[in-house]
Amino acid sequence: MACLSELEKLSRRELIDLSYGDQSRVSMEPCVPYGWQFASESVFMPSSTGVGLNCFALLSRANELLFETTCQRVTSEFIVEHLERL
Repeated sequence: MACLSELEKLSRRELIDLSYGDQSRVSMEPCVPYGWQFASESVFMPSSTGVGLNCFALLSRANELLFETTCQRVTSEFIVEHLERL
């Protein structure tokens, strides 16, 4: 946590550009471990198999967004290639 605090300080002083990274996947095959429902209510979530879409994004506190999407897996090689293009 101390390292992140130091990076935040450097960013506020405009000595570095700091962004936060995240990866997510969207597909037609839902993964919901639970659902809100009444005891007498039956819950059904239709799904479909197929290719999903993966997104890797970098977001700054100034709301600057850089992202890359792929149908392939997001691997460390994919992230390094994305960072090198920056």
